[in-house]
Amino acid sequence: PPLSIRKVTETALNAHERGKIFVWKDGKEIAGAIGLMPTKLWYSEAEIWGDVFFYVKPSSRQSRAAVELMRKADAFTTTKNRPLFVAVVSGEDTLRKDDFYKSLGFKYLGGVYAKGV
Repeated sequence: PPLSIRKVTETALNAHERGKIFVWKDGKEIAGAIGLMPTKLWYSEAEIWGDVFFYVKPSSRQSRAAVELMRKADAFTTTKNRPLFVAVVSGEDTLRKDDFYKSLGFKYLGGVYAKGV
């Protein structure tokens, strides 16, 4: 679906107000960020924390930015005694992303399938 700057702004503000945002800098520039929100899965009353955005700019993808952002997110949700769920919603480079999450101890729980996008 097409990018909506309004929706991105709303999501980031919501994560800032009700959740948690971690930012990784490369010098003085932002290299990436992850936004987390508390939520519940449709089938459970137990609270989890999930990512609402996770982005590392292309020029920083060979750096430690993604690893360090995920480590910060994991440490934060651990202090909350809640599991962390992350989703890959881009069909690009999925095997590399799968390897990335598995290397950080995440379990594969399923996938996102779409039609008409």
